[in-house]
Amino acid sequence: MIKSINNNWLYDAQYDEKYIYEIMTSGNRIQIPHTNVELPYNYVNEKDYQIKSSYQYVFDADTSFNHTFIEFEGVAHYTQVYLNGIYVGDHKGGYTQFTFEITQELKEKENLLTVFVDSSETLNIPPFGKVIDYLTYGGIYREVNLIQKNEYYIKDVYSYGLDLLSSPVIGLDLEVNKQLDGLLVDVEISHENIGFIALKDIELHDIKESFKFDAKSIELWSLENPTLYDVKVTLKTKDKIYDTYSFKTGYREAQFTDKGFYLNGNHLNIIGLNRHQSYPYVGYAMPKSAQAKDADILKYELGVNLARGSHYPQSKHFLNRCDEIGLLVFEEIPGWQNIGDQEWKEISIKNVSEMILAHRNHPSIINWGVRINESQDDKEFYTRTNDVARKLDPHRQTGGIRNIEMVKPDKNAWLEDVYTYNDFDYRDGHALTDTRKVFPVSNIPAIVTEHSGHTFPTKSFDNEARRQMHTLRHLNIINHMMGKKEISGSIGWCAFDYNTHIEFGSGDRICYHGVMDMFRNTKMASAAYASQGVTTPYLTVSSEMNIGEHDRAIISDAYVFTNCDYVEMYRNDELVSTLTPNIDLFANLPHAPMLIDWFGNTLVDEEGYTPQEANRIKEIHRAITRYSIQGLPETFRELAKNDEELDHIMNLHNKYIQNWSNKVVVYKFIGYQNDKPVITVRKGGEFESNVKVTADSSTLINEATYDVTRLTIERINENGNRQVYSNDVFELECSDNIEIIGDDLVSLIGGVRSFWVKSIHGTTGNAWVKISNRSFSQTVELSIQ
Repeated sequence: MIKSINNNWLYDAQYDEKYIYEIMTSGNRIQIPHTNVELPYNYVNEKDYQIKSSYQYVFDADTSFNHTFIEFEGVAHYTQVYLNGIYVGDHKGGYTQFTFEITQELKEKENLLTVFVDSSETLNIPPFGKVIDYLTYGGIYREVNLIQKNEYYIKDVYSYGLDLLSSPVIGLDLEVNKQLDGLLVDVEISHENIGFIALKDIELHDIKESFKFDAKSIELWSLENPTLYDVKVTLKTKDKIYDTYSFKTGYREAQFTDKGFYLNGNHLNIIGLNRHQSYPYVGYAMPKSAQAKDADILKYELGVNLARGSHYPQSKHFLNRCDEIGLLVFEEIPGWQNIGDQEWKEISIKNVSEMILAHRNHPSIINWGVRINESQDDKEFYTRTNDVARKLDPHRQTGGIRNIEMVKPDKNAWLEDVYTYNDFDYRDGHALTDTRKVFPVSNIPAIVTEHSGHTFPTKSFDNEARRQMHTLRHLNIINHMMGKKEISGSIGWCAFDYNTHIEFGSGDRICYHGVMDMFRNTKMASAAYASQGVTTPYLTVSSEMNIGEHDRAIISDAYVFTNCDYVEMYRNDELVSTLTPNIDLFANLPHAPMLIDWFGNTLVDEEGYTPQEANRIKEIHRAITRYSIQGLPETFRELAKNDEELDHIMNLHNKYIQNWSNKVVVYKFIGYQNDKPVITVRKGGEFESNVKVTADSSTLINEATYDVTRLTIERINENGNRQVYSNDVFELECSDNIEIIGDDLVSLIGGVRSFWVKSIHGTTGNAWVKISNRSFSQTVELSIQ
């Protein structure tokens, strides 16, 4: 029996030893997941959450079971547990789940569970020891469970596939707590209520057993068809059922090679993003629906095929959703650059074990990260982390994130299966470092695990030119990676902005490295990924066509980021040009961006130029918009017949593009797939300003704990385009049966702002959220189940 115990906890932001024996009288009633200190959105003081706090839970229990356990899925960062005044155990590490047996301490009525949580960053625990480029927060931020078992029970089950592309076999490793003559096991593996494998009355001869089953009709897990099987193992004798162990898993073959990555024998270019699990105000403390939503955002809004869990193991809810929707995961142990002393290393090695034992049944995970992110080499330490990983899971490759080049071409110095490398060496014409400079040994599988990020931080409200360059830099790297067949892919830094320490970020304790903001709202750079990966028609234009946004009131290069085959561009309903993918500069992308042709056929049709001359004029014009006539490089100046022609080109610009006339210019972009119009975007000529409010879900479901939903306020014009320089202020109010997470008076950031509301334990029925200011008011109706 597994019972969630996440509601009606008591919390005190102080540590007091009397709580070992006494119930708090001044504690706050809270629900788990819980952050020890709620923080502001920006200008965070990271010292605020580095406290030692106290939690209590009072409960009755069924004492007829032979074994009772308390399971914590994530507590940041050092945990001490007491039950009824008796010390139960401690755990060092904030990102892996742990369990204590409490059978001896348990009583039938009014058990007092006391948990002390130390969230100090001075602890001798990974990732601590030196500076860290992310906040580590505090509290019991993942769920807590009470687990009760009979005398004989199943400790662990791991199911995996073997030879899936030739002679498919399913393997199953089973461990029970102790042996008994006549102990039997049933195994059922099914899909959509159709029995696939069913074994009955298999006798156990040891506490650890392995089984293998023929699986010729198996349906493999893939990105397009993420088939999951229900695995149910029953432990019994002929007369009694002792335990059942059930979970979902999928079977697939994932292999990094020196010729790229292969999933089920099919080559796949990995295009991924790194994900921090943090949220505004509450840090890591978000329940199931928010964790699952992040997976949906990564796959369906950003179109990536892999998420790297940086820099620690992720929530089971996030991983479950990745399994369900077909999103690959690179998971790694906690850490950031620093390697501590021997005690620290032992904890890290234990982290490897805890991570793999908890998550190895997730088919989405394709690699175990067993090095401390961006740390120096340590052969003895990393030999042990790799050995632990391969012992517990010989069916996945290991990796370890480096930001240093291999000093010598010595394959023996390289301990992991996959060379995983953070590459921030972006220079003009060199999107990534030359592969063989990084790892000069041949026949090594490799993947770029971080790029971009701090090399070009970009806010959602930065100027248009910077936001466009941010997008192009990501695209340049993806394009470069896809042209390197020895690289399995690239994982951009990062999906979402995040809070950080004083040593990093933009001074307000935020790293603006994401292609989305901290509230999971898109920046322009999200188009670099969405245009390559989403399956629905997608089209975004890099410019709002406002000349005053640009130096000298001249819009230079602008792009269409789309997955369409071609795009028709209209100016005031007249077809100007048909845009096509720019394969000259982005030859390796599935969907190259389209450079806007401002003149189109106008120079031929209206000005009488030949097509060749028109192209020459366009090339000079493009250079002038970049550099000005005065700063024009000699190469382009020589293309012009004389200075008078340069002036004439600017007259053409003023005539057809600049539009300092009385006529409002409206651009329309129609995207085509298979010669059919599938999407239309309009830019320019906007006069209206509206507020759009949306909710991720209108229903909050109280299950193991509270639920949340995200609401988004967006300022848009009549064409549906976000007004990114709007910072309007809104007041938030809600009904008594829900709570607003964070501030109730908020301003838009880059024209948009999201916030989460949470349900309150024990409540059901209708709820509402009111969003208002002097000129706007809207009430969103919600329901709680």
